[in-house]
Amino acid sequence: LQVATQKGDWKQLFTTQESAPKSGKVFSLWFDHGKVPLEQDYAYIIYPHSKASEMPQRVKSDIQILSNNPGLQAVACRDRSLIRAVFYEPGSLEWAKNKELETDTPCIISLDQQGNVLLVADPTQKAKQLCLKVEGKPITVQLPTGGNAGNTVKVNMK
Repeated sequence: LQVATQKGDWKQLFTTQESAPKSGKVFSLWFDHGKVPLEQDYAYIIYPHSKASEMPQRVKSDIQILSNNPGLQAVACRDRSLIRAVFYEPGSLEWAKNKELETDTPCIISLDQQGNVLLVADPTQKAKQLCLKVEGKPITVQLPTGGNAGNTVKVNMK
């Protein structure tokens, strides 16, 4: 864990931004897995504004890790009403029997089943559209381009 001044340029993260080097304090948290970890994995969840005494109950009731591998990281509320996934490559996620989410493009997805809302973003800022399937239903999402590339798109599922 550290908080240290770091330098960087937003253009390195967001290709649509102009070069503007910045400096500021950055919070970093990491696990040291040794010099050459092989086929190791880990998971952690951050609960802001929580007391240590609350953690055992929160861990039991709040979040379930659905996938944690190099191609897909995904979590869900225990009741599966909210699914969040980071697809590093095209793929699919089955979160319950006959409940599957599929994408043809790397992306970040938040699926709120109670509100019937899908939030999608392309952090690479390169894709112009995504072809998804939610429970077998095909959905094509047009993504922002230019200065808005990488922004989140909201899709109403109703």
